[in-house]
Amino acid sequence: MKNNLLPSLVMLLAGLVCSIISLRQGVDLMSFTTRLLTVLVVFYIIGAILKVILSCAFKAMEDRQKKAEAAEAKTDDSEVFDNDNDNDNDKPIS
Repeated sequence: MKNNLLPSLVMLLAGLVCSIISLRQGVDLMSFTTRLLTVLVVFYIIGAILKVILSCAFKAMEDRQKKAEAAEAKTDDSEVFDNDNDNDNDKPIS
């Protein structure tokens, strides 16, 4: 999964919520700008941390999936060889 846009999306969503709340409260322009800038910076950092956590989690999940597929392929190969040996005993004796 591509999560490069995650910090930006988290930041913009938090900025939207902050803007709506500030406009509802009737905050003056300087307080609004300061509050919005603080929220944008903090939530961008939170989004960046989430991006790193999700990247590590998805990488670990993919590694486990590849190991499981490799183990499954290995057991499938050994079963094919085991079946070949069993078929030799089924030949009629002439």
